[in-house]
Amino acid sequence: MFNGHDGPTTPYPGDPTEIGGYRVLRRLGRGGMGTVYLAAAPSGRQVALKVVHPDLAEDPSFRQRFAREVHTARSVARFSTAGVIDARLDGDPLFVVSEFVPGPDLSRAVREHGPLHGGDLEGLAMGVAAALTAIHRSGVVHRDIKPANVLLSPVGPKVIDFGIARALEGAGGITRSSRLMGTPSYIAPELLHGHQATPAADVFAWGCLVAFSGTGRAPFDAATVPAVLHNITTAAPRLDGLDPAVVDLVRQALNKTPENRPSAQTILDRLVGRSGVSEEEADRTISATWTPPPVTAPPPARTAQGSGGAPSLRRGLLIGVGAGAGTVALITGLTFALAAGNDAPPENLTTLYGSDFAIDPGWGGSLYDEDEDPYASGYAPGEGIIIAMDPNAELDPSVGGNWMAPYTQDVNTTERLLVTTDVHVLEGYDYLTVGLRCIRDLHPADAELDEDDTNGSPDHPDQDYTATYRAWLRADGAEAVIDKISGTLADDSWDPEELAKGEVSEFRPYPAVPTDGADQAATRGEEPEPVSNNIKLACEFTPGEEGAAPTAEVRMWVNDELAVSAVDEEPYPDDYADHQYVQRQAVQYHRGQSTSPFRVLYENFRVERILEE
Repeated sequence: MFNGHDGPTTPYPGDPTEIGGYRVLRRLGRGGMGTVYLAAAPSGRQVALKVVHPDLAEDPSFRQRFAREVHTARSVARFSTAGVIDARLDGDPLFVVSEFVPGPDLSRAVREHGPLHGGDLEGLAMGVAAALTAIHRSGVVHRDIKPANVLLSPVGPKVIDFGIARALEGAGGITRSSRLMGTPSYIAPELLHGHQATPAADVFAWGCLVAFSGTGRAPFDAATVPAVLHNITTAAPRLDGLDPAVVDLVRQALNKTPENRPSAQTILDRLVGRSGVSEEEADRTISATWTPPPVTAPPPARTAQGSGGAPSLRRGLLIGVGAGAGTVALITGLTFALAAGNDAPPENLTTLYGSDFAIDPGWGGSLYDEDEDPYASGYAPGEGIIIAMDPNAELDPSVGGNWMAPYTQDVNTTERLLVTTDVHVLEGYDYLTVGLRCIRDLHPADAELDEDDTNGSPDHPDQDYTATYRAWLRADGAEAVIDKISGTLADDSWDPEELAKGEVSEFRPYPAVPTDGADQAATRGEEPEPVSNNIKLACEFTPGEEGAAPTAEVRMWVNDELAVSAVDEEPYPDDYADHQYVQRQAVQYHRGQSTSPFRVLYENFRVERILEE
């Protein structure tokens, strides 16, 4: 999850000062599994203290998995790993304590200082191989080897997050047989075909990781996730520019057939130059020659930080596959990260609609007047669109809503769109969610569309179909979610379908939002420094075969860092494939089962067409 040393230097409001006898020094990050703190043990030793989210800890089956994985992880020798030191497996809160590793993660080091070469690259390859040898000897498969899970400490590389993340499997009602954890650019091909993870999958990821370390790119990178997965299963790795000292070994590790890959022990022996090398020997060799990379302090406004250095929360991919399936069936994921360089927002764009709200954008509603009624939504001149909720309003606490932009694309145009806004929570609570949505309305091919149709009030309620993709950001930055609501107006209800959930690495905390989990609004009247988070939502439709609906790829960025993404292979039934379509966009909110007040300011709004690179 998190471990390295460049986190915030002061505690967050509401953070505990002591947990289980450990003195909390500061928060390192927060993600889907819990919150990680830099803490001091009674002896004074600094440690990484990972506290599990209460909603996970309430699940008895999660507690069982968590206890099992902690027990297994504690048995792993601490050579080139951040070892587990302590854990609370009963009572509340659940936590695990591991070695604190001062140093940036590999992803950040390569991004800021370029690829590794010579002895540094060989030391990295050796250190990760030594860690995998120790992990595999203990009967554990890491299953998420990637740059963010390798920390570059002063004495050598350290692998983190082995074993513990497996406790998340089964959470949310998803069975173990139908899900796959990992990061697309580092997933072994056999896992994409539904086979069980073995040590050979970690070896494949080791090959991808060393290639990234030495070239700055993963060997199967592509512009989209489906293309990455296609390359992994069918294409030869791109290893041009990789140091000759490791290229042959990397190529063997990337063999499509698991049985043809070397073991981690064999890799370690080949790198050292003799057989039977122990992890202790490798550890001493690395420590004697290792040159730790320089560390650049992260921007002060960032809150969550990854495995050392720049914010980079742990991410994963959830892929629905059938046992023995020959192809990937559906990418729906917790979230995923492409390798460096492929997770940036699209840059080749043309603007279709945009407003900085300097003047009234004509979105409807009244002018916002804070003095007259601070909880009446409206346009705040020169500031933006404010969506607010009166604490005394007698509304269903599960209610959510949206404010539609007064812009609709022409019929049957624009398959690929990027929607952007900057949002500031002026008042709220942690699980309030804000974000964007893109909407595709489908109408019969022979229908003559009028203004009502293109504004979301179709005339054929049993024939018109709407598919809406919604990108949600929690007000405390704990997670990002992409979901979908769809159906006809004749349907009784539209139940949201969660497509992807992930962690946010570049979130800037809102001063008005408590972070202690309390369902309460911040005190009004204070004037903290304004803080905004930029949200981007890309909705890209790839036409299907004749008579079939398209495929939709939906991606969400927070402050230009990819937070979560999903591919929907059935945006709408094939029966509607020949329908006309129009597309609309909106800002949105959801109260999250709360009756507390909130005020959210959307500072701008832009819709752009994504052009071919």
